[in-house]
Amino acid sequence: MAFGPVNAGGGASGRTMEEINEKIRQAKEAADTAARDLKTHKEANNPHGITVEKLGAVPVTRKINSKPLSGDITLTAQDVGAAASGHSHTAQDVGAAPANHGHSFESLSGRVFHAGTSAPANTGLLWIDTTANTGGLKYHNGSAWVHVPVSAT
Repeated sequence: MAFGPVNAGGGASGRTMEEINEKIRQAKEAADTAARDLKTHKEANNPHGITVEKLGAVPVTRKINSKPLSGDITLTAQDVGAAASGHSHTAQDVGAAPANHGHSFESLSGRVFHAGTSAPANTGLLWIDTTANTGGLKYHNGSAWVHVPVSAT
């Protein structure tokens, strides 16, 4: 049975009830498909097909120093080639002087400096001139003994 044009709101729509019902059925079918697709999408494990390669990320199966990247990593001294915290050397092991090593001031005299009121013959030494009022630390500049400049601030 055919119907004539439907009067919707005072004007003719130009459509029959069959056409309108078909449009409603199509809209309902589209809504059901969309709801089903949305549910499937939400339940999917990886709906967009994202991969490590697409992201340019390092896979969790990668290992560094035999340690997997799938969790927190704790590095040890051995992992980075460092000595363990309890490891130690003595000064003798590395060719250094022990902490209590020292030289007396007097034992350096004649090797690094000369102290006295007269200049040393060795011009390679520093001279600690002990002459009152004119003394002080002096060095030989190639032609004469001169005071080492000091700053008084």
